[in-house]
Amino acid sequence: MTDGSDGRAPKLGVAFRERLSMRLERLPSCVLALLWGRRSSVFGAEDHLIGVRVIPLRDRSLHGRLADWDICDPATNEEVGTLRLRCSVASAPGPIQLPLIDDATPDSVTLHWSPPVDENGRPVTGYRVSVRQPCGDWVVACERLPSTSYELRGLVAGQA
Repeated sequence: MTDGSDGRAPKLGVAFRERLSMRLERLPSCVLALLWGRRSSVFGAEDHLIGVRVIPLRDRSLHGRLADWDICDPATNEEVGTLRLRCSVASAPGPIQLPLIDDATPDSVTLHWSPPVDENGRPVTGYRVSVRQPCGDWVVACERLPSTSYELRGLVAGQA
């Protein structure tokens, strides 16, 4: 179906305003946006795919700002609409900076560090300090430590 002026399908004069919020353990590289339509008549209703677009999520330049993407007809690749989206992604903060071992004694050691340079949209709420046994597993020494230093006590020579 065309509007007669240039042979292209007419754009829909409809605007939708929806807010979508998702919480994911891992951020996928993209989201597939599908624009569906429903054609109704006295004989029933039929859903059909109007357009499609792949939206990149790992492009950090897009995070927090409003961006537009063309929605294209999957059969003809012609633009049938526009998707306007603000993508806000919050992931785990980056690694700590400048780790330093200080005040080492035979049975204790004090650790210091700086907060991550990049919080990735989430402020640091605490730190976890873990110790690895020689040829063994990691053991958590403390959880949700609010400061950027920790004194590890009870060390035994030849062990963690």
